[in-house]
Amino acid sequence: EEGMNVTANSLHPGVIPTNITRYIKPIGILQALYNQQS
Repeated sequence: EEGMNVTANSLHPGVIPTNITRYIKPIGILQALYNQQS
């Protein structure tokens, strides 16, 4: 609607260390990070 001000805020929790990296090859992690940035 005209005359309405909208503000959207977001907070990323950052990288959470988990054991999932044991099951993912390093190149897969790099690809996932690159895809998130795009």
